[in-house]
Amino acid sequence: MERLSILSPLGELEAPGTWYIGAVAVRPDYQGRGMGRRFLQLAETQARENAFSEMSLKVFENNRRAIALYKAMGFQESARRSLEHPAL
Repeated sequence: MERLSILSPLGELEAPGTWYIGAVAVRPDYQGRGMGRRFLQLAETQARENAFSEMSLKVFENNRRAIALYKAMGFQESARRSLEHPAL
């Protein structure tokens, strides 16, 4: 149960009514080739086709490359929560 409470900040960041992008991942040897941008463009197309006017995602604050991409694609930070990784 304690592990679930550690993850509660993730639930607090939910943005109801948005097309939620669960994950964007590009293998290191393919990074820098525009693949992440293409994934986001595909998600945007899918969101529009499903009548969503907004998209949302979550990103760790130390993932600076991803944050730069998201900002370049027009995403804006709407909320921030602290999350500690549980000890294994």
